[in-house]
Amino acid sequence: MKKSVRGRSTRMRLTLIVGLLLAAIPFASTASVETAWQSAGNMQSARGGHTMTLLPNGLLLVAGGLIISGTGTEVLNSAELYDSEAGVWSTTAPMNSPRASHSATLLNDGTVLVAGGISRGQTAALVTLASTEIYDPVSNTWSSGPDMQQPRHDHTAVLLQNGEVLIAGSADAAADNAAVERYDPVAGAWLPAASMAAARVNHVTVLLEDGSVLVAGGFGVLETGSSAERYTPATNSWSDAGTMLSSRGLATATRLADGRVLVTGGAMNGPRLAATEFYDPADNSWTDAGLMSDARSFHMAAILPGGSVMVAGGQITGDPPQSLASVDIYSPVSNTWTKADSMIRRRYAGAMLLLPDASVLVTGGIDYDVEQIPTIFASAERFPPNQLPTVTRTPLQGLRLGSLRSATIPVAVSWDAADADGISSFTLRKQRNNGAFSGVTLPDPRARSIIQFLQPGGTHRYRVRATDGRGTESAQALGPVTTLEARQETHGSVAYTGTWNVQADPNAFGGGTKFAGRADARATVSFTGTSISWVTSRGGARGIAEVWLDGVVAARVDLYSPTARVRQIMFARNGLTNSVHTLQIRVLGQRNAASSATRVDVDVFVVLR
Repeated sequence: MKKSVRGRSTRMRLTLIVGLLLAAIPFASTASVETAWQSAGNMQSARGGHTMTLLPNGLLLVAGGLIISGTGTEVLNSAELYDSEAGVWSTTAPMNSPRASHSATLLNDGTVLVAGGISRGQTAALVTLASTEIYDPVSNTWSSGPDMQQPRHDHTAVLLQNGEVLIAGSADAAADNAAVERYDPVAGAWLPAASMAAARVNHVTVLLEDGSVLVAGGFGVLETGSSAERYTPATNSWSDAGTMLSSRGLATATRLADGRVLVTGGAMNGPRLAATEFYDPADNSWTDAGLMSDARSFHMAAILPGGSVMVAGGQITGDPPQSLASVDIYSPVSNTWTKADSMIRRRYAGAMLLLPDASVLVTGGIDYDVEQIPTIFASAERFPPNQLPTVTRTPLQGLRLGSLRSATIPVAVSWDAADADGISSFTLRKQRNNGAFSGVTLPDPRARSIIQFLQPGGTHRYRVRATDGRGTESAQALGPVTTLEARQETHGSVAYTGTWNVQADPNAFGGGTKFAGRADARATVSFTGTSISWVTSRGGARGIAEVWLDGVVAARVDLYSPTARVRQIMFARNGLTNSVHTLQIRVLGQRNAASSATRVDVDVFVVLR
């Protein structure tokens, strides 16, 4: 059954608008604190309830919003651009209509669809808009778009996989707040869509991996904000998406790399929430995701390059609700929340976005002074990319000296990372033969290398992610695919000169070896790869050999050992160009004074490419 949005819930979600109609004066900025956040200058205008869109040319479009002036609260039609490389704000063409609490969606052709919002009517009263307009960054112009089928503000908009825009819900008391419509940019027209099961405003909407759309929470939802539903564009139909663990509106929702959706904070006719939860599309279920350090609603969220989620600002319970500067970061890898550096100033109803350089930008917003008077500001700030951990060397594999274990070969995997606050841990995962990645347990969370015993005859790949002291994760660094090959002493690429003998040995890598003791004996292997190693045996009757690589002496190896040892890697070389190379073992006919013979064995050659 659908319910219209009226009464108490309507008043709650219009707190922003009603509060801003109060007489207001600017107040001193928040006291400075030591923080990683850096000023990004001031926008051309103070704004709250505005939109922020990253354009294909790398510039950031900020449009509309509210401002407090000497005559009260004004709705803006102004727009501006931010050049993140130069750190410069500049005015751009204004919208055709002033609007706030609207939506802005980047279309596939690079233009931006702005829809609905609140504005001032002819009597200066606030009105809800059905109008739309489109910004063209190439011509720097706004053009009128077709009107929506009904006025909307505080609705949601999401770009579907087919390029259409799905609009759902509204805070307008006269609207059908369960109504949904779709914008077809090819036809330039709004199309009716199946209505939601529940009326919603200040809900969350997320595009899922399969192209369906999750809509959850909000005010006016059958007396609770815990219901959720899922829209399938292909069939223009809605289905039940379970029930959230907490009723909430004015929350955030972020799709994680594994396809789950993280919903944070919010409120529902009561205190703000610190609780967070996951929606798993695979089994249509909701599960707990832990607590943020602060309860908050009307906050901002952005996904970081490494897959962590940053949540910042918002309102905390109070009368009126006070603003927050605090920041929490959720790590999907460790499944933990970490309190990060607070923003320079408190703010809610601002906008947050991840920039191309991996920094996070926050703009505008609203705060209250000690006399509970609201102010809207123009300040912007950035969480810079050098405050994010960075993997400076992807996981590389190399052969090493040592002993083989049964049928496996020791391979050193190493990586590195840089971060201003220090790395607290790494997460390493491995893949074999293009299968699924699996976790690798490190000897120390901060280790930058590990020895892996790998099976030859297939491919191997590693990926690593760094986490810093704040709980912020780096982007995932993927190492190269390598092929590990064991060439037995009988392999066709191995050529022998001089006198060599064959010996069966169950302890050898392949069950046998070839050996020689005279100075004219040579074993030569041609290979293509970046690493090569020679596996032999040591003992009391072993001699001395030279190892030549690409026609140059690379090592002189004494194989004497007072105790017998098999499957010994006595030479390894890494960092070769991935091209054809030649390795040659030269028997010198010489021995250590403690040795009883000059024997040199070839057990196996290991090639990594």
